[in-house]
Amino acid sequence: MRAVMDGRAAERPGDGFDKAELLKVDRSSVDDYLRTGTVEGFDPFFEAFVHPLGERALRSSVVDNYIFMDMVLAAARFVDELGGDVDKLVPELDEAGTVSAGIESVEQLCERARTVLVGALVFRDGRAGRHYVGVLKQAQETMERRYMEPELSLNDVAAQVNLSPCHFSAVFSQETGRTFKECLTEIRIKKARELLRTTALKTFEICYQVGYNDPHYFSHVFKKQTGVTPGEFRSQVRVP
Repeated sequence: MRAVMDGRAAERPGDGFDKAELLKVDRSSVDDYLRTGTVEGFDPFFEAFVHPLGERALRSSVVDNYIFMDMVLAAARFVDELGGDVDKLVPELDEAGTVSAGIESVEQLCERARTVLVGALVFRDGRAGRHYVGVLKQAQETMERRYMEPELSLNDVAAQVNLSPCHFSAVFSQETGRTFKECLTEIRIKKARELLRTTALKTFEICYQVGYNDPHYFSHVFKKQTGVTPGEFRSQVRVP
């Protein structure tokens, strides 16, 4: 990836490229990647995909946006062919009706293309064998066991299940319908509610026990999740 991006953070002319450069885009390679590629193989795929294009073309936002929308359409067709919900799995398709997808650099193109294509691959792989069931179970067990650690992160759990953070994030969101952060927050607040009902611990003590370092932030998250503050929740469950 570094070879592709070197020297392209400078001025992006936008219009001065040779439009014949667009003919060098191998659209079939995107379809091939979606059908037979792997998440871990995204960087080599992207490198090979953009390599035939001239450096001047890749400095053009027109070219970058064209390439991105072509990838989006390919992913949408692929997901639809497999019977998936295109609106849910490829929300970027909505951008196909706009003049520009808002990509201003080849770095942005790479990251946004990664999101779209990896999402399609995760759907493909999950549909083919449901082999992510064990991954998700292990991730859930790790979160249940370590929720009290403030530093617990998506990267930590991804390493535990032997997936890259990007791959794990896509798998987790697609298979559960929630983000990693949403799930971890739910676990922590559930435990906090239990402690508020079953112990005489002060709110700040419960805050630390469920993985938060800041009692004010804990109270904010608790109210956002439950509709009441920790103190209000405790008063509701007390016997008069």
